[in-house]
Amino acid sequence: MAKMTDELVMKCFQIVAQVGAARSYYINAIQCAKEGKFEDAESMIKEGDVSFNQGHTEHTSLLSMEASGERKRSFADPCRGPVDERRRLSDHCKRIYRCV
Repeated sequence: MAKMTDELVMKCFQIVAQVGAARSYYINAIQCAKEGKFEDAESMIKEGDVSFNQGHTEHTSLLSMEASGERKRSFADPCRGPVDERRRLSDHCKRIYRCV
């Protein structure tokens, strides 16, 4: 159970990191466009799309694991688990965010 929880946390963290990077690229693209640097803006959008797609791939892998029966509880709603498991997951997330 702990291995699966660690794997879930890492996949969730990867999703957040990739989508966050994509957001940063998109915001930078807007700034470049405002400054008239349209080629740079287009490059930033392409980089953002790559990061976003990586996050999407991780999310799809979670859904595939659930659909194949590797995970009984929904990845989309970790709060449906036992109280002690939710608490461990919450503590682990707090440790990750303190390190970032």
